[in-house]
Amino acid sequence: MQILDIDLDFFQDGRFMFLADDEGKRVSAEEARPWKKEKVITFLENNCGLKMQQKIKGKIFTHHHEVFYELRELIKRCKLKIPFELNHIDAHADLGMGDASWAYIMGELIHKPLIERSDPKQECYYGLGFTNYLSFAIANRWIKELNFIINEQWHDDIPRSFLAEDDIPSIIPFGRYNFTIQLKKYTEAQIDLVHQQKCEPIGYEP
Repeated sequence: MQILDIDLDFFQDGRFMFLADDEGKRVSAEEARPWKKEKVITFLENNCGLKMQQKIKGKIFTHHHEVFYELRELIKRCKLKIPFELNHIDAHADLGMGDASWAYIMGELIHKPLIERSDPKQECYYGLGFTNYLSFAIANRWIKELNFIINEQWHDDIPRSFLAEDDIPSIIPFGRYNFTIQLKKYTEAQIDLVHQQKCEPIGYEP
């Protein structure tokens, strides 16, 4: 099964990071110029296979991390079979670059049995938040393949601590890549040392 996850900030010229997830604090249309309506429709129909005449089930959210709870609910109701493929159309990777969720995920969450991972802490910086919800879906082993569709305004925001490859460039330019996400399990003591030196994980997620 495939999930199509579209964030509207994909459809703009200009990209911003480290903004509050607050509707009252949005950037102006001059700073982030939205695409013309016709261009958006062309992309959705030609690149995503969406048609006005053949509507598919979907849902609209205000905050990004609400997607995590919707996926969890669909799985609980047996409406979504795991693992699934997720196509993520966004100006951001939503894997947690710039926050400390990696420390919570790899130092605590994935130490728990799978059945206990779907109700994580909800804190924008340390726990589940609008910038990292895909990392938490991966930590629950819901996703077998993540296709991240970026636009030319994208700036590299993929956390290196989540990648299995060792030879990733310091900055990943716009382009096509095939990386492997590998969540590593660390002890609480190791977490403080991960960015200072090489630490051998005590385990790995599949």
